[in-house]
Amino acid sequence: MTYFVYYSAAGTKVARQQGRHIVPLDNMDVTQIPADVPVRLLIDGVDEDYQRLTVPHVTGSARQHLLARHLGGLAATYKLAQWQARLTHGRRDDVYLLAAIHDSDNLAACVQALQHTQIVGIHSTAMLVWQMARRVDKSVTALWITQGLGGTRLTYLANGCLLFTRLLDSDADVAAEIAHTQQYLISHQLLDAAQSLMVHDNRALDYLVQCRAGLPNFAPPWMLRHARWRQIARWWRASMWVISVLGLAAGGYFYQQHQQLLRYRLALPHTPLVAVQTMQIADKQAALALYQQLRHAPQLPADLAWLSNILTVYPHLQIQQLTWRQASGGVLVLAGAVQGLDTLAAMTEVDGFTAHLRRDKRVLQVQVAQLPINRDPQLAVHGGVMPTSAKFALQVDLRGVP
Repeated sequence: MTYFVYYSAAGTKVARQQGRHIVPLDNMDVTQIPADVPVRLLIDGVDEDYQRLTVPHVTGSARQHLLARHLGGLAATYKLAQWQARLTHGRRDDVYLLAAIHDSDNLAACVQALQHTQIVGIHSTAMLVWQMARRVDKSVTALWITQGLGGTRLTYLANGCLLFTRLLDSDADVAAEIAHTQQYLISHQLLDAAQSLMVHDNRALDYLVQCRAGLPNFAPPWMLRHARWRQIARWWRASMWVISVLGLAAGGYFYQQHQQLLRYRLALPHTPLVAVQTMQIADKQAALALYQQLRHAPQLPADLAWLSNILTVYPHLQIQQLTWRQASGGVLVLAGAVQGLDTLAAMTEVDGFTAHLRRDKRVLQVQVAQLPINRDPQLAVHGGVMPTSAKFALQVDLRGVP
């Protein structure tokens, strides 16, 4: 929770941040702010000095030394150098704004009253207007009107650079002051005479709502040391809390794994061991021989494709049983029947199939074991020659592994 102290010649005003809103605390004095809470001091007064400075474009430690030398020439406790823009012509130098808040007894008393808190920033309303304008448009050129506790402030920005700021009296005529300001800007060549002056009236805005991190800070490093140490301490406590939670989670996991390992060790002695019967040498040799035989056995589905191609020529033949016997080249025993033909046509179909097998280069010889009709001249044929299921059986000796 951050507190805001608005300081001006008219007095001080305290507010408190609640979420994204800032609530004024009209009945609270700066001495009543709780101890060790972050406080931002916003100053709106006339005891401020602003200088436009053009320096060579350098980076790193050289820029820090250059700005520190220029800031050393300002006799003020609260001062800063804020980058404004970079020139687009010539050496392309950098444009800085040197700002200083002059010390006063009232300001010193206000800062002293806040020593029990954590001062995280001292800000100027003029720089606050500059920050608000750049958030709207970084190349804005306009006159901004803002209302604060100290009165109405006129702030002129050209191309995003702060060139003029003035705090008016509470009873001043704003319209007349705008006209006087326009004449002043034209006389100092800050505004072209033919150019119209754009005016942004932001008196309805609350300064404190716009006061947030990233605003140019006038507080010297020694004043922010306490707040930074407190912030580091908060980060340290948060990291220790996260490490503790992770350590507890890891400890719980390893404890569970350790308990499970202990249960396994306790159950292992009571687990019966199953004796495995070893194989004899002869059994191993027999198993190896069987493996070699199976390994070198023919792959019948793939190697008998030639037989399937022959059977497509004789569609009436149906192979009902196929037997394979391992021999020098292999022996196929085919048993089947002829469907849909009479006996004589069945004989012709079987004879054609047998002759086709004998012509194949894979076949050594074909022996007929059974025909639909026995051709022995000693036997007489009985029955008709109508279509019937005529059975046949052939033994096919192969030349090699099919």
